[in-house]
Amino acid sequence: MSDFLRRVGAKASLPTRTRTEEAPQRLRVLLRDVLVEDHGWVGGLQVLAEAAGESAGDIWSEDWAAPRLRTLVEEVEWGLVYEMLEHSAPRPLAGLDSYDERVNDVLAREGIAYEMRDGLFGPFDPEGEELGLDLSNPADDAGEEFLPVRRQYERSLQALASVPTDPLTAIRESVNAMEATARILTGKPSSSFGDLIGGLLGPEPHRKALAASMKSLYGYASTVPGARHGEHETVDIGFAEAAYAVRSAGATIAMLLAEHRGQPH
Repeated sequence: MSDFLRRVGAKASLPTRTRTEEAPQRLRVLLRDVLVEDHGWVGGLQVLAEAAGESAGDIWSEDWAAPRLRTLVEEVEWGLVYEMLEHSAPRPLAGLDSYDERVNDVLAREGIAYEMRDGLFGPFDPEGEELGLDLSNPADDAGEEFLPVRRQYERSLQALASVPTDPLTAIRESVNAMEATARILTGKPSSSFGDLIGGLLGPEPHRKALAASMKSLYGYASTVPGARHGEHETVDIGFAEAAYAVRSAGATIAMLLAEHRGQPH
């Protein structure tokens, strides 16, 4: 944002944040500038060339290194641009907020659906933040018998937060964690989730309706190609859809664990 817009309290018109799996020109220029600020032209070329698995060659001067670095920044694959920007984040954390802001300003201007927090990239999710939709592990405080649940759900969170997002893994691991919770609570490792959840929630009409919604989530994951079964066709699962599945599975796990601790039915 320009200094003038900041002074008058106005916001620049920005594109919709929908672009993924690309590193636009402006972001590549930012990486070049950061490398030069941290290492100089010669050092910046050496750092990026090593990360890209290429040889920087004999470097005689900054005048010689500058065009080589400009070219290399333009040529490296998009994921390396993000990796190098993470690698260049201030350590220790002094100045990290301003670094995040600098990177996020470019992402916003380019309509990129990622954001940087504390020097690391993740999906851009303002709606979830606004509504307070937490993405944390519901089994963090559970006993040791729920360690498999914690591990599975953690894998779902990692897949959701990765750049690029891995929606199929996020859906699979979160729903598997939900199923594992029901099996541990009932002591029936071979029973189907549908049978287990009905027994856990009980026969009251409203609880049967709630159990049906949980079964539907399990059924959804089973019908997404590549999530819980073979990927017989390619489907486009966006971040919002995958996040919904992960959050819903997490809410189910949290409820089951809470009732297990003190509110049995």
